[in-house]
Amino acid sequence: MFGWFSSLGLGLVANFQETNLEGVHMTGVAMKIGFGILYMYLQTFISCKMSDTVTLSRVRLAMSISCTITAASCGYQAHMTAAISEWLTCIVFLLYFATFVQDFKRISASVTFHII
Repeated sequence: MFGWFSSLGLGLVANFQETNLEGVHMTGVAMKIGFGILYMYLQTFISCKMSDTVTLSRVRLAMSISCTITAASCGYQAHMTAAISEWLTCIVFLLYFATFVQDFKRISASVTFHII
């Protein structure tokens, strides 16, 4: 659910410009960052429970904490500082998601087609 709400917030940010509908845009920012950080901590907790990803769990925890710090600085009144913090938060999100490559390498799927 955290991931879904974070994605919904990203959709609001992308579709409603700050200059036109500031309230909707800022609601989307809050949803994207807030639920995204909660999602990061939840995924970090889950990866901590996996015995073979201890080092990766520590990296994810450090990224979650740094994302929390950059997100906390988004609340400043200076527009430039808030914009930089918002972009840094998004970059940390993307780097965090890149850590899932190792997890997805272990997954395999096969599809079978039955012709009638």
